[in-house]
Amino acid sequence: MDSQKQGNMKRELSVFSVMAIAVGAMVGSGVFALTGIGVKRAGPAAILAFFIAACISIVSSLPQIIAVSACPCAGGYYNYISRFLSPTVGYFYQWQRLVGTLSIAPVAISFGQYVQIVFPNVPAMLPSLLLIAAFCCINLLNVRTIAKFNNYFVCIMLAALFSFVLFGAPHVDPARLSNFMENGTQGVVLAVVLYMSTYGCAPFVANLGSEMKNPRKNVPLAIIGGTFITAAIYMLVCFIYVTTFDYHTNPGAAVGDVAKTFMPAPAFWFLMIGGALLAIMTTMNASIMATARSMWSGARDGVFPKWFALLNKNGVPGRMVVFVSVLIALPVVTGMSMEYVTYLSSAPSFLFSMLIPISTLFIPKRFPHLFQKSFLPLKRPAHIALIVAVCGILIYLSGNSFLQLTPKAIVCLVIYYGLVALNLIRVRAQYRKDGKEFGGLKADYDPYWVEEEARLAAEEEAAHIVQ
Repeated sequence: MDSQKQGNMKRELSVFSVMAIAVGAMVGSGVFALTGIGVKRAGPAAILAFFIAACISIVSSLPQIIAVSACPCAGGYYNYISRFLSPTVGYFYQWQRLVGTLSIAPVAISFGQYVQIVFPNVPAMLPSLLLIAAFCCINLLNVRTIAKFNNYFVCIMLAALFSFVLFGAPHVDPARLSNFMENGTQGVVLAVVLYMSTYGCAPFVANLGSEMKNPRKNVPLAIIGGTFITAAIYMLVCFIYVTTFDYHTNPGAAVGDVAKTFMPAPAFWFLMIGGALLAIMTTMNASIMATARSMWSGARDGVFPKWFALLNKNGVPGRMVVFVSVLIALPVVTGMSMEYVTYLSSAPSFLFSMLIPISTLFIPKRFPHLFQKSFLPLKRPAHIALIVAVCGILIYLSGNSFLQLTPKAIVCLVIYYGLVALNLIRVRAQYRKDGKEFGGLKADYDPYWVEEEARLAAEEEAAHIVQ
């Protein structure tokens, strides 16, 4: 099964490409749809809310950043949970990812709705499915080519957003900022909660750990740098929004509505096509890339059929890319609403996501030298405090999502995880048939981790001898 080993993936992604993937994943349709809603809640202080949300997002991502900067790999999160906690826990996490994959569908649905604005007679489902198919095909290519496509898309998207800023600049009225906190602290808090979702895709790049150059350094740079770049873009757009537009007369108006008031028609359509549509496309690209690699790592362990673990001739998990694309298409074909799909996928996802930071507690014990070289080698008390805080946030978000679900949906989730538990019996039996134990996966560490730990330990010993 050598062809399935993650070491066969080529380290071709530069820090620029990884950061572009992170920015492309975050700058989605949210900046166009959610900016106005946040301004409705917080007034001009929505500008500040974007920055606060970015800071909270980075703090929430710190456990993942620590883990990936210490022990980078493909499909990172599953590997941390299955190796540092338990293969059984990792098994359930991976099957939860199938449900979580549905959360990508609203991105495709948004694309169809935007296309319908330009071409009203086109059924929204058609462009949504074409978008999924297009990025499925792109993600079957080698990772360097995928990154090139993404880099071009991100550059065009940023140019479109900056055109909004440039055309709006002559119309800025600073007096509109005079009542900056017009809705008080509570308004800012509500806007922060709303804007948190726009930064949630940054950690996607952690799943590309075995395909990037110097991942231990570049993953933290991409997540933190990408988040602050995205925050700067959002804050600029929000600044133009509140200083050029009377949002009191049209509360919650989309960025496109504001753009119509001062942008000439060609520039406006460049914003809508090059900005809104490409923002959705880059999010879709990053989502398929990251999800396919996360689930591929589970297929290598037999969590999913090993048929999905094969890499194609370009060195990417092509079969899993196709499977993930089909999953994303299901809510589109069945006509599920974007809001409900989001809650259905997010409710269990937030709970299972607590396993990621918890698993990082065990890295210092098994790979102490790698942990000390990580982005933030916290002392044990500080590490525990960080994880408790992150888990508290995730529990709060999960509880709010579950409250939005119908009893029927909750029953369906219970049945689903019951069937997943029954399938675990089959997986364990297959391992025994092959003369192995499923629990033995816990000691099957990534060769890169073992080799780097040994190298760093040898360097430390040599330094002591010299002294």
